Amino acid sequence: MAQATTAARDLIANGPMSRVQWQAIAVTVALSALDGFDVLAMTFAAPGISTAWGVGKTELGLLLSSGLAGMALGSLFLSPLADRVGRRPAVLLCLGIMALGMLLSAFTENLGSIAACRLFTGLGIGGMVGIITPLAAEFANARMKPVAVSLMTIGYPVGGFLGGAASGLLLEAYDWRSVFLFGAGMALLLVPIMLRYLPESPDYLVARQPKDALVRINRVLGRFGLQRLDVLPVPENGAPKSGVRTLLAGTARQRTLRLMGGYFLYIMSIYYFLSWLPKIVADVGFDPATAAGVASASNLAGIAGGALAGMLASRFGLARVIVAVLGGTAFSVALFGQAVPPLGLVTLFACLAGFFVMAGMSLLYALIGTAFAPAERATGAGLVIGVGRGGAVLAPALAGLMFDAGIGLAVVSALMGLAALGAAVLVRRLAD
Repeated sequence: MAQATTAARDLIANGPMSRVQWQAIAVTVALSALDGFDVLAMTFAAPGISTAWGVGKTELGLLLSSGLAGMALGSLFLSPLADRVGRRPAVLLCLGIMALGMLLSAFTENLGSIAACRLFTGLGIGGMVGIITPLAAEFANARMKPVAVSLMTIGYPVGGFLGGAASGLLLEAYDWRSVFLFGAGMALLLVPIMLRYLPESPDYLVARQPKDALVRINRVLGRFGLQRLDVLPVPENGAPKSGVRTLLAGTARQRTLRLMGGYFLYIMSIYYFLSWLPKIVADVGFDPATAAGVASASNLAGIAGGALAGMLASRFGLARVIVAVLGGTAFSVALFGQAVPPLGLVTLFACLAGFFVMAGMSLLYALIGTAFAPAERATGAGLVIGVGRGGAVLAPALAGLMFDAGIGLAVVSALMGLAALGAAVLVRRLAD
């Protein structure tokens, strides 16, 4: 057995990757894909709801915002549970909230009730993102952490892409309620898969040392094919502390604020591009169906970007790659503002932006997932992601105001691209 001074996380960091570890990471990818579908479910169902209930664009906008608000609250208030009760129970709680919220959404009869259901579902989505971001990193060795988090991240656009295809088939045969029923079914399907293939995080067990921690740690290490511990390591600084106050006090304050600011700015660039992409393509002369096709192509490019970013970071280091990618996002979002026909050029610019947008997101999640100590990791990730969601709410509205004020597409895109550059400046030193 390993000596008491050897923490389980050190054994994992220096050991090879086992099949069980890759299976656990694959579960986080599936959970991320479910998040990606659930976030966009309202978008898929919106046309049917608008027709059935006579809902206008303003009401639909508020309905979409209710889900985003729930996600911010879930990141802030549910993610920290993973540092207190464990990663597995917190994931299971979020899955249950998502399944119930989607199920209830399918049986609503008015705008107020479905908005409440979307707010409730958003709690589970936001909480889940804050938990699986560090969890993917905790199952990987030191070299593969960026790859693990990148894979988890690209599950999000994969879920949106495949969920969109499934929703299209469902809506051809049934009404908008089928989209939410499908989402509820997928969430329930993931419950036994999660219970079977997602063990508790050794980092959590070492940091918090709950009842029977040594037995549980050694069980996980045995599944990973690693040495077992003979006794529990003594926490370096006594009883571990976690909570928002800890993250915003002393030497931790600057790190937390830099991450929060960087994520907020980057999310502004991302949600400007994602929210306005179809409208911008339509405004330069193409029909809505073509605009949707360009958006799908951009999502596919984003999947490739997220995967490649993780591989580059594992080879050259996160610090070197993240600044280059965030800078690439700033350039490509600004370049998209120059989009003019023909269609091939518009698609090329959209795919370039999609590539860098998702590559940057995967690297930011890798940074967020490893920036905090194990006892406060989910709390820290939830705080950063929850506050950063404010950028998701602000960016589309701010862009709309600028467009209405007569500011051209090129200028608006350049300004939104600069937000990603600001994010690069804030997180540069943290990635060292």
